[in-house]
Parts: sequence; structure tokens; C-alpha cells
Amino acid sequence: MLAPAAVIIAGGPAFTLFALRLMEEIPEIDFGLCGEGELAFTQILSQFPKIQSVPGVIRRKDEEIIYNPNGPFISMDEIPQIDTKSFSPKDYTAGNLYVASMGIEGKRGCDLKCGYCLYPSLGGSRMRLRSPVIIADEMEQLHKEFDIKLFHFTDPVLNRPIEHFEGICKEILKRKLKVVSWTGFFREDTFTEHNADLAQKAGLVACYFSSDALTSHGLSLLGKALTKEDILRASEITVKYNILTMCHFLVNLPFETKQHMEESEEMMDRILDIHSVCGNLGAVILNTVRLYPGARLTDRLIKSRLIDPDIDLLYPVYYNPQNTSYILHKLEVKYHEAGILSRLNIHEYMRT
Repeated sequence: MLAPAAVIIAGGPAFTLFALRLMEEIPEIDFGLCGEGELAFTQILSQFPKIQSVPGVIRRKDEEIIYNPNGPFISMDEIPQIDTKSFSPKDYTAGNLYVASMGIEGKRGCDLKCGYCLYPSLGGSRMRLRSPVIIADEMEQLHKEFDIKLFHFTDPVLNRPIEHFEGICKEILKRKLKVVSWTGFFREDTFTEHNADLAQKAGLVACYFSSDALTSHGLSLLGKALTKEDILRASEITVKYNILTMCHFLVNLPFETKQHMEESEEMMDRILDIHSVCGNLGAVILNTVRLYPGARLTDRLIKSRLIDPDIDLLYPVYYNPQNTSYILHKLEVKYHEAGILSRLNIHEYMRT
């Protein structure tokens, strides 16, 4: 080892979900930090090695693993400024010019109730909004000091609440940051022509949609509170404004029938037809649903005896019955046959 005396601290969303298991599996971890770390980590550094009272710390004591309850969620306007001296933004942007590698936060927490998702348990079920002024300050600083031109908003959903989203766009426009572009994940039912037009003027270059189901059954099962018409209408808006679009869908979902699979194919055809007008569909990402501990969908599958209640979810487990797994490949063929990538001129969408 290069630094045998170094103390290894683990943290982050994945560690928070599986903290006890990871402490058991990886004895090299000296201690970990669950939940948000901006305030707690400064306490660790100032009090080390006396960290017994720091909120969210999970540590070893003799043969035991002791866990302190997480502290309160941080106010988004209290997040410390980026430490650009220790972690240069240039290191993040040197790898590619296609995907936005510089993340920026507009909010944490999510009040949606998607059945497979743990965002509300990780970040809270109430949205904590960051000031549009502070967001624009950070974008402006990173652009001026490091020539960062492309950002990705890491919010679970960027365009909720609409007033906050539009406030960010207006603040960017107010500063005339015309060389700054950005992307993010959008919710279809609150995506309107008005905020699409405003966002595009403020630098939006790509929309990511994650409706996650192509059928009414799937949308209901996953608790998306969306309709197929919401999805199609959002596609039509991106076509009208020629905004590069990426769509994420989960397939081969629990309790699906042959009719549901036929409905998935029909819906895919409709989406491809809408985007064929201007070829702005950059990608359709298809996957099967990952099962997380404590998620409502996971609990339902356990109660329905479709998965073992003792299943180990530390290593990724996806619901994907083999006798119907072909549907993912069938939909992928549809997407590739549509020739999306061959028609897409990526340079129209990414500002240089």
C-alpha cells in the first residue's frame, strides 16, 4: 500500500443505502458517513479522531458496528462553494465534449412517489430549492475561470416546480451567458411550450426524459403519475423547438401481458414517428428495472412471491423474466431501424 497509515472514509448515496453491509463486506473501511456530508464532514475534520457524536457516522467499536442517526438536511443555499483548487474543473471536462461532465445542483429532495426510486429517502420527500442567483453565480464563475461551457443539472427533475425552473432560466438570461449551455432531466407533464422556449433561449441544448414506461400499466405500476399522452406531447414540444432529446424506458416490467408488450411497441412507433420530422431524438435508452431495498415495487414483488424475501440487493438485481426478455431487444431493433443517429447532426445542438 502507498499510504498504510491513511484513514479510509466511505460516503455518498450508494454507501448510505448499503452502509452496514459495506462495512461488513469491506473491513478496510475505517468508518463511513451516511446522508449529506457537507456539514458533517467538516465536523469530522475538526474533531478527528473524536467523531463519536458526529451525525451520520457509522464506525467500528471492537466487534460492533455503531451507527449515528443522520443529521438534518442541509439548506441548499448553505452548500459550500466549489473547491476548485483541490479539484480542478479541467480534470472533469478533459474527457469528452459530448456529455456534460460538469454537474450543477438546483435542488435536492423529491416529492414524487415513483415505486422503484429511493430519491425521497436519500434526499427527503420535500424539495429544497437553491437560489437561482447562486446557481447562476456558480455557472458564471466556472465559465469565466475555467471556460466551462456545458453543464448538467443533477436535480431528480429539473422543471419542478415550474416557478423555480423558470427563475433559473431568467437569471441566466439576465446575465447574458450566451456561451453557456446545459442539460437536465425533465418531467413530461410540466413541460410546456412556454418553458421550452424560455429554457432554449437560456442555453438548454438537450432534454432527458425518464417516464420509464411505454404502457399505461407500466406508468401505474411504477407510480409515475403520468399518461402516455403526456409523453407524446413532450416529444412534440421538443420537435417544435428542435431540442435534442433522450428518452429512458424500463421494459419487461412485473405483471405485464402480451397485450402490454404490443402496447409498448405501438408507443415506441409513435415516439419515433413524432421525432422523425426533424431527427432530434438523440437516444432511446432501454433497460429493466433495478430493485432497491425498501422501494415500494421491491416490497410488492416480495409480497407477490416473485422474488425471494432474503435476496441480496447489494449486488444489482434486475427484474427481467427470461421468457419475455426479448422485448427489450425487439424495441432496440425498432429504434435502430429508425436511423436516428444517422440523421442527427450533433453539432447543431452543442454550442462551442
